[in-house]
Amino acid sequence: MDTFLDVTGIVKRAKQVLNFKNDSELAEYLGVSRATVSNWGARNSIDFRLLLDKFGDKVDYNWLLIRKGNTPAEIVRRRTGKRRSGDYTQSENTRTYRRP
Repeated sequence: MDTFLDVTGIVKRAKQVLNFKNDSELAEYLGVSRATVSNWGARNSIDFRLLLDKFGDKVDYNWLLIRKGNTPAEIVRRRTGKRRSGDYTQSENTRTYRRP
């Protein structure tokens, strides 16, 4: 069975992990042109080795690639015991959104 990977979603999640707002910031981080990042989405093809090598242990690859596994906030919590800004907090019957 072939697995369809949504490259546009992968790029979006990569930017989310790094708190980047646009493709240009991600491209600079990866050492490629902005056009290269845009072409990945258009062609639904990506340089996985480059992407995964740059991320190291910053992200759960299952979450990055297929959106299953630990979110970046869960990884931070496990490592530090602290929440990332913007995480939801639960208190009794209310859910509160913490702003950065």
